[in-house]
Amino acid sequence: MAVLPENPEGLDLEDFVAAHLAARGMFVETGVTERNPRSILELDVVWTDYAAERPKRRPVEVKSGGWGLSDFFKFNGWTHYLGLEGGSFVFRHLGDEVTAPLIQCIAERCGINAIHLKDLAAAGGALAPMGIPEAADAGTVEIWRYSFLLQRRLIMSLGAAIRGGVCPESAKKAKDFFKLVNDAAFFEPDVRTRVEMMFNAHMSHRLLGASAAGETAGLGVNFEQPPETPLFKAALYDGAHFPVQCCLFLGHRGRLAVLKAAVDCVLDKAAGQLPPKVIKVLGVAVDLAESELTRGFRKAVEVLPCYPTFKRYPVFWQTFLWAWGGFILEDRKEQEYAALSAQTGVPMGEIDQALGIFDLLFPYPAGWIVTPANTVRRGLKLMPAALRGLGAHLRLQMYGVKNYDTFGAGGLTSHHMALDNNAAVRLLGADDQLVK
Repeated sequence: MAVLPENPEGLDLEDFVAAHLAARGMFVETGVTERNPRSILELDVVWTDYAAERPKRRPVEVKSGGWGLSDFFKFNGWTHYLGLEGGSFVFRHLGDEVTAPLIQCIAERCGINAIHLKDLAAAGGALAPMGIPEAADAGTVEIWRYSFLLQRRLIMSLGAAIRGGVCPESAKKAKDFFKLVNDAAFFEPDVRTRVEMMFNAHMSHRLLGASAAGETAGLGVNFEQPPETPLFKAALYDGAHFPVQCCLFLGHRGRLAVLKAAVDCVLDKAAGQLPPKVIKVLGVAVDLAESELTRGFRKAVEVLPCYPTFKRYPVFWQTFLWAWGGFILEDRKEQEYAALSAQTGVPMGEIDQALGIFDLLFPYPAGWIVTPANTVRRGLKLMPAALRGLGAHLRLQMYGVKNYDTFGAGGLTSHHMALDNNAAVRLLGADDQLVK
């Protein structure tokens, strides 16, 4: 893997803070931008603790240096404008003409955590005022830093594809989908509307990867029935063509957003937090939004509360997708489940149920989780190779193995993990073109 910066600044520092939150079992969203239609504000990091009795979104502003009190008050204004509580202002260096006692005094009056990351090695302790627990495994912070960097570079590949004329129409559609999933839905106050937005977006963008591959291969643009191409298989299995991999990533990003919205909807409904949208039909009150919701989500809304820790499923799937590479090693299943349970809060006995939730929400032929022949790696379909590679790298760390030749996994598993690891390395080290 590439070497992560020892003194991260800018986006790398945002990744660093986000990684510490994700490693502690928080659901993390980054770079959330409100557009109306132009950009109004951007939240560097937003985290949600689904272990809490009533999960709430908490905003974080991250500054490397060169900031002043106006930046702090701007962030304070944003939190009030959005109705978000428990904000944190995290900074690497003190701002211009700002002293530690001054910023602490102002922060207390505003109800915001002012956190000075003087020593990055002690960041866990410094971030404790945010109310987060210790990480189940300190090594996962590095994994998450890589994850946020890989995700960011995948999104960058769409811009490169547009500039280079590689698959411009598919890349533009993918960027619009990302803005809806990452940004627009976040600012929709009614969770039922978010559910519908996410589900409709998912249904209309299911084949983005195949369409991008077809366009890249010179076969035109077809979002409804894209052709099968060797180029798509090269992206899926060999880690080629970063824009196609990005479309695969966004597909699962959208599914995760749908799952989170469904869980939020169940929690809001149980807490009586769903605002009424009632009309009268022949004198009978009908909740229109509830009717719309049940068309696409009736089964999920009914089944999810039957699982004891269903509200941890957004964290579980975030971890499974973006840190674990979307796969489980069957020959080490007990160890894998124990570690995954420790990182997500889902008991080992419920992990199989949690892994089956995509099949409930998004029925797929033969199911979403499969074990290919001659391998012990049971994994999620359509997972981009670069993120599978991060999961492979995680396994070297977990099991104390230096390379895949000595990993000892059955069949072709070690070979495939090494190929995926190389795909992640290529993405991290790719030049600004980011298209091959």
